[in-house]
Amino acid sequence: MGPTIGSAAVGALHERPLSHESAKNGRSQTAPTAEELERVVREFREILDQREDIGAAKIIGAWFFAPCNIFDPNSRRKPKPEILIAVLYVLLMTAACGVFNLL
Repeated sequence: MGPTIGSAAVGALHERPLSHESAKNGRSQTAPTAEELERVVREFREILDQREDIGAAKIIGAWFFAPCNIFDPNSRRKPKPEILIAVLYVLLMTAACGVFNLL
């Protein structure tokens, strides 16, 4: 089981009612303090840094690149064909606009 966010940080955030809950419960709405939010964000980033399979670079890489061959340790990830087509289309349209603007 991987690391989890500290129970104190989660408990502190769950004790504070949300706007729709405060209307139902009759409690006043209070927002988490900046220190609590910074602590939760810091702990969340530490968890993400410990996981090698999660992160913004991995998500973006999965969008643009095909998976590599898991049986070949030296294989590189190649761009997906649809990404290549889209990039070439944008370059072609940019070149066509540039040529027509020069005429």
